[in-house]
Amino acid sequence: MKFSKFFINHLSFCIFIVLSIVSITSLAEGQTDPSIIGFGFQSSPAYIGSNSNKINVVPILSISNNDWFIQTTEGILETGFKHDFFDNYSMGVQLAYEEGRFKKDATFLKKNHLKDIFSSASYGVFLQYENEIARIPIDVLLRYRKDIDTHRGSQFDIRGTVGIYGGESKRLNAELFAQTTYANQNSSQYYYGISQEQSSISTLNVYDNKAGFLSSQIGLWASYDITPKWLLVGDIEVEKLLGAARNSPLTKNISNTSMSIGLALKY
Repeated sequence: MKFSKFFINHLSFCIFIVLSIVSITSLAEGQTDPSIIGFGFQSSPAYIGSNSNKINVVPILSISNNDWFIQTTEGILETGFKHDFFDNYSMGVQLAYEEGRFKKDATFLKKNHLKDIFSSASYGVFLQYENEIARIPIDVLLRYRKDIDTHRGSQFDIRGTVGIYGGESKRLNAELFAQTTYANQNSSQYYYGISQEQSSISTLNVYDNKAGFLSSQIGLWASYDITPKWLLVGDIEVEKLLGAARNSPLTKNISNTSMSIGLALKY
């Protein structure tokens, strides 16, 4: 029984890994732009709104050809297919890895006997605009994500990125990014609501979270060419809860800061 529950909860993660491997294999041929692959260490909250932090090993990926891509450069680990249309516009479909929430990372969750939320996967569609204005690169992304677990609902991201320094001849490259995320009723309730059952075994009051804008974030991403092939990559971002999630019993800090640094190979 315990094994079957573990398998079901991790099935989505296994599917994501398999499809990512397939994507990387497909991308080995027909590559059009320089790609990076590596890993780093990230300090982040146990969950957005937590007063506890955790340290994870995270991938650094940006690989693409004319059709397929796998990347971590748009805020999440995702793989998918895209198609260019008109000038500077592209659209496509993606499969993304969705992080979980574990009581081992936050004393508050453990104290209140809240169940772990296992990692999952989402699927969706996106529309992207990439261009340069006065030689400044910009990227605007509209992305819809629906969790494969219907109880976890769906989210919609609006993300913008602006290059502030760098270029092909520069060793240092940096960009600013900002994102806001809208969550439907199921998603808001799943992550920040408190059910009657949860309330009965904890010190928390019942809380019905509503659909609406869930969070906003702003941050800085940078890379530095140590050698022509190796990059030092890092980022820092601040994410702030919005709407009803700000008043959830699970919210201990309205805003959280995440930082990461890593090493990647460019080829």
